Amino acid sequence: MSLQQKITSSLKWTAFGKAASQAFSWVVTLYVIRLLAPGDYGLMAMASVVIAFLSTFNEFGLGAALVQAKDLDDRRIGAVYGAMLILGLCLSALLALAAPRIGQFFNEPRLADLLTVAGLQFVLNAASIVPESMMQRALAFKPLSLVELVGTLVNSLATLVLAVAGYGVWSLVLGNLVGAVVRTAIFVALNPRRVPPNLYFRQAATLLSFGSYLTAGRFVSFFMSQADVFIGAKLLGKDALGLYTVALHLASLPVNKAMSIVNQVAFSAISRIQDQRAQMQQGLLDALRWLAYLTLPLIYGLACVAPDFVPLVIGPNWVDAVLPLQLVAIVMPLRLISALFSTAINASGRADVGFRNTLTAALILPLCFLVGAQWGAVGLAGAWVVGVPAVLLVNFRPISRVLGLRALQVLQAVQVPLLAALVMIAVVFAIRLLLELTVPTWGGLFAQIATGAVAYLGTAFLLDRWIASRCSH
Repeated sequence: MSLQQKITSSLKWTAFGKAASQAFSWVVTLYVIRLLAPGDYGLMAMASVVIAFLSTFNEFGLGAALVQAKDLDDRRIGAVYGAMLILGLCLSALLALAAPRIGQFFNEPRLADLLTVAGLQFVLNAASIVPESMMQRALAFKPLSLVELVGTLVNSLATLVLAVAGYGVWSLVLGNLVGAVVRTAIFVALNPRRVPPNLYFRQAATLLSFGSYLTAGRFVSFFMSQADVFIGAKLLGKDALGLYTVALHLASLPVNKAMSIVNQVAFSAISRIQDQRAQMQQGLLDALRWLAYLTLPLIYGLACVAPDFVPLVIGPNWVDAVLPLQLVAIVMPLRLISALFSTAINASGRADVGFRNTLTAALILPLCFLVGAQWGAVGLAGAWVVGVPAVLLVNFRPISRVLGLRALQVLQAVQVPLLAALVMIAVVFAIRLLLELTVPTWGGLFAQIATGAVAYLGTAFLLDRWIASRCSH
């Protein structure tokens, strides 16, 4: 099988796995949100800040270095495996010791026990990193996708059962842990290159240069991606923070899931063709166009129907999350572009440039969040509208130098899906006016979704022969 065929097959299997797991996860998540209170999600958001911070050190970039490296022997792989297991144990123990103090800092005593249990995932993740990296390196995305699908299904079912049983916020923590146990067990069983861990850490030294930049970038990225929750936890209180985090989760879910599909394949594929510049550039533009077509109708469609979707689907007590959701959705496409370019830069071996770009974001976004939080959950969401465009504007020049792409090329790749999304928005608002939808109803929600989908697809196929030809094949 040629590299192009492997990439195509990998994307199909990854998309299948993500789509199947996403469909099930969405249904479960929306039902669980109805069962839990905003305060439960606020507590989970506080715990997630700490977990995300420690996760920046969870593999020290060595998992990605295994995928990106040109040559590997068993001794180097075993050294990485041994280092990962020791690091995972240390992180879990460190979190258990620090948990009571963290609970005091956030004025939430329950947070200590939540963090101690959630920290067990560091050990589980450490055991799965090397097997997963070996499968990515071999472009074995069919078994990878099936493992992720099974893990998500188990996670969602465990969370649902626990939420129905009345475990509250613990259903989120324990559900994640059960899913991690199953996922790790399957990865270890399917490891295509069974190498026992060893303590010859010098064998992994050559991988540390690349991995250290990735780790530094992830460390800085923590402040970029979690600063909003951290600032909100101190200034907004758990109820307002819960509204904001649910709004952010719903608005960013299509982008996160789409990027998880592409990133898994793109990093491995670009690592293979990093010296073939023209082929890499065209692949990036095609990937960007596909991502725009897949995510823009979901992002902007959800924002349009949010006034009906939120009270009907997740409950009337979440109605104050509508405006924050709509604000965050505005800039989701720019986050999509930035994430794809970041993956391409790292896969090209320029993790140093990726680190500097992440540092820029970490300087700009927290300042925006600090100002925006003065106006509550709405202001915190509005900070994304200012911060994300500013970060991409500053970072685009180094991105362009590494990847050889111009702003006009990027705009041309997404212009039709963006135009189709704008047409969809206009049609949905017209339907709301024609039907005089002042009170949320299921009939009105379905009418908006159906007409919006028809408007989007019709515009896309009418204006872009590229998408029509790809879909016909």
